[in-house]
Amino acid sequence: TKPALVSYMSIGSKKYILVQNKNIYEPISFNYKVNSGVNIIDRNTGKTKSISTKNQSQPIPPGDILIFAYK
Repeated sequence: TKPALVSYMSIGSKKYILVQNKNIYEPISFNYKVNSGVNIIDRNTGKTKSISTKNQSQPIPPGDILIFAYK
């Protein structure tokens, strides 16, 4: 298995789910499906982007994180 660390964080009324690739040598592919109202934070710009509610797969580079935002 490829290890990932999943965390929950909230700041005021904003809520986040963070998925971290614990492997510092290899990327992992993270498969997910979200409900409407869930967005993803772009790792390069920090801006919130809308995402589809269909099944998705997102690569997570070594040691990096994927951040989902919702209210």
